[in-house]
Formats: sequence, C-alpha cells, structure tokens
Amino acid sequence: MANTSTATCLPLFPSLEMAWRDVDSSFERFCLTVGIGAVEQMLEATRLQLLSRVASSASATQTSSNESG
Repeated sequence: MANTSTATCLPLFPSLEMAWRDVDSSFERFCLTVGIGAVEQMLEATRLQLLSRVASSASATQTSSNESG
C-alpha cells in the first residue's frame, strides 16, 4: 500500500493535529475490536464443530456396543 501525502501551505493547528491523532487511535481501537470479534466467532464455530464430532463419536460408540451386546 502506497502512502500518499499532500503538501499544504497552511500549518496544522495543534488542536487539528490532536483531533487527527484521536481519529487515528479511535480507528485502531475499532480495528482491534472487530478483530477480536472475528476471532471469537471463529473459536465458537470451532467449538461447535468439535462438540458435534464428540457427540457423533459417542453416539456411534454407544450404538455399536448395544448391537454387539
């Protein structure tokens, strides 16, 4: 990704610089929060897949022991 910049003849006011820093840190917090949410969803999907496998494995084991006994 290329960084682009625009030259300006006006100096930035300190309050404007602070506002841009706040926007930047707010965006970083937003990205972090979204990333954490995505990881939580992936972990939940994996947990459900594992529970499904364990349940089907237990069901298959129980069925085969009932048929042989």
